[in-house]
Amino acid sequence: MDFSEILTKNSYMIEVLLAQFILIYSYPKRKYFPVRIIPACAACLFLSSFIGEKSMTSIMSNPDPATIFAVSFGRFFLMAVVTVIGMLLSFDASVGSVISACMGGMAIQHIGYHLSVMVGLIPVFSKTTVNLEIICCLVLTAVLYFLLGRKLARTNYYKNYDKRMIMISVVILFISIIVYRLSRIGNPENIYLKLCISVYAVMSCSLALFIQFFMYRYARLLSSYNMQMRISEEERKQYKISKENINLINIKCHDLKHILENYGEQIPKNEVEGILKNIEDYDAFFKTGQPVLDVILNEKNIRCRNYGISMTFLGNGPDIDFMSTMDTYSMFSNAIENAVTALKKLDDASKKVISITMKRKGDFIYIQFRNYFTGDLLMDDGLPVTTKTEETGFHGFGLKSIRMIAEKYGGGVAITAEDDIFNLEIYLLSSNE
Repeated sequence: MDFSEILTKNSYMIEVLLAQFILIYSYPKRKYFPVRIIPACAACLFLSSFIGEKSMTSIMSNPDPATIFAVSFGRFFLMAVVTVIGMLLSFDASVGSVISACMGGMAIQHIGYHLSVMVGLIPVFSKTTVNLEIICCLVLTAVLYFLLGRKLARTNYYKNYDKRMIMISVVILFISIIVYRLSRIGNPENIYLKLCISVYAVMSCSLALFIQFFMYRYARLLSSYNMQMRISEEERKQYKISKENINLINIKCHDLKHILENYGEQIPKNEVEGILKNIEDYDAFFKTGQPVLDVILNEKNIRCRNYGISMTFLGNGPDIDFMSTMDTYSMFSNAIENAVTALKKLDDASKKVISITMKRKGDFIYIQFRNYFTGDLLMDDGLPVTTKTEETGFHGFGLKSIRMIAEKYGGGVAITAEDDIFNLEIYLLSSNE
């Protein structure tokens, strides 16, 4: 048996494995990955060849329509199961994400095959050949690697897939395969039938890929939007509570001072000094000239003191008077909370500092938050995420909300993390009132 015969017998599985790989290559690998993936691929090729021979023998011995359909569809189903098992043994990912990649690969191969059928109907090509099929599948796989494969790798699809979308796309794929298998029972050489079936297969499998790998993104965005709306509502309630708490603290500090002035001689001097110091700590409120900002900074400052964190602010509060109350509260509150979350993990007390500066440059207002942090950060969609699984959600909705607010005011965010210092810079267009 020469190479061309081997290629002919195994072309389908080779095409499927290549298509599956562009979708699954970024998944976490199991230990000794090369030792796993090579035998898995070899087993897939061997079983594909073996199942193919058995299928032809069964059809030739009993070539009735029911047998042809049952054998051909059974072959497809068995090879789908084999590839899923092989990938599960090689990649350390959930069953759902592996099935998603494997079924997506089979859909890509199906599209490539039917593209070759349509190309083969052009007079220049007498008929579809294995070489033409392989060329079409390879070209399609290469194109989808750049359009889809790399995007899935960047967005960590294996962690963010949608099971419902996968189920829908798998059903569409199976229906497409069934229709194709049924069409072969009739007159497979009818040029119009071949064209119609191929167009249908390409469209339905493309729809399956779109639902599986693009609609899930829309679903995530919708879910994120709904969550953001809920967070905004909670922030409105929290701002009202914060404002009341700060006013209450102001009143209590003022009353306590008067009490000590009138009855301080009846209390031991050292206790009076301790009480006065505590009052001064809480009374040393930020006075930026911007009422909403004052509420946020003073409330967060009390929270920071509980964790031994000091907070500094330098800037002119009225510079952000053009912002709405809730946008101001949400932006500063989220930025400070992210910093507090990072600083709570530090053991070095000298590094537990949050620095906030605000300055005007022309029509733009620049607000910078700086704090130390520990750990490794990766960027995802322009925002940092942690590499540690126990910190999932770090800089999540908070920074997304900040960026949304900045863009609302014609600005944006710039984030850097260098030398254990996290730097968040927000710029806003002050004339965008």
